[in-house]
Order: sequence, then C-alpha cells, then structure tokens
Amino acid sequence: TAQAQNWCGQTISVNTVLNQHQNCSGRTGIRLNSNVVLDLNGYTVSGATNSCIRSVVGGRNIAIRNGTISGCGEEGIKFDGVYNGRVFNVNLFNNVREGMWCIGCSQLIARWVDARGNLRGFRIENGGSLGENRLEYVTVIANRVEGVLVKGGTKSLVWQSWLVGNAAED
Repeated sequence: TAQAQNWCGQTISVNTVLNQHQNCSGRTGIRLNSNVVLDLNGYTVSGATNSCIRSVVGGRNIAIRNGTISGCGEEGIKFDGVYNGRVFNVNLFNNVREGMWCIGCSQLIARWVDARGNLRGFRIENGGSLGENRLEYVTVIANRVEGVLVKGGTKSLVWQSWLVGNAAED
C-alpha cells in the first residue's frame, strides 16, 4: 500500500489521488500547479488558515474532484486567473469565506458541486476574456450572504441548479 502523504502547505505538480484526509489546521492549504488533477478520492481537506486548495496564479488545466473541502479559514477553493478549471463532484461546506472563488477565470466548469454553510457558495469575479464560466447541476443551500455572486467580466451560466435558503435572494 502507498504511504500516507500530507499535502498541506505543499504544491502539487503531478496528477495526485489522496490516500487520507488532509487536516491543515494551523497551516496553509494545498497549492495546485498547471496541468494537474487532484482526486480527493472521497477524502476531506479541511482547516487551512487560508484557502484549503488554491491554484497558482494564471494556472491552466487544473481539476479537483471527488471529495469534501470544509472548515477553511478563507475559501474552500480559490482559482486565480485559471484557464480551463474543472471542479466535479465536490462538497464545499462551512468555509469562512466562499465555497469557491474564481477570480479572472475563463472556461471554468463546476459540475455536481454542493456548496452549503459558506459566506457565499460561489463567487465568480472578473471573468477572463477567453470564454464563459459555467456552474452546472450545483446545489447551493444556506450560505450566509449569497448563494452565487457573479461580478464583472465575460458571461457566466448557472444551469440546471438548485439555489435555496441563502441569506440574499438567489
């Protein structure tokens, strides 16, 4: 069997499948380089002092899938200027700020994502010039300020999704 690896405070540069929960309490979260798929493999990343998972600035082709991100000191996921980001089958629960914040992103697809109990479920801001960002089949429930905030930039699409019980109108 593979040895357990704690990725908190580290940068991942190759496709990676987690083999244990990642409790980042008191430390920074996980950083993802371009051209990386992080498969949470059903595990949870939690407790980072900042974003639990964040991209390198201007990253390309970054994907996160199959697990839970919760209890982060800032965002669950922060993509900064990412082109072709993918987030599939992820739970974003009880993060201090956004479940997911994508600033300056192009061609983002978040599909089958459940965002609950965050400040905002999703914040898509200043979308990049290379195309739309899409939230598909997402569930956004009981976030403290807004379910989804889209602000500036290119068009964004929320499709076949369920937004209910967020503090501001959805």
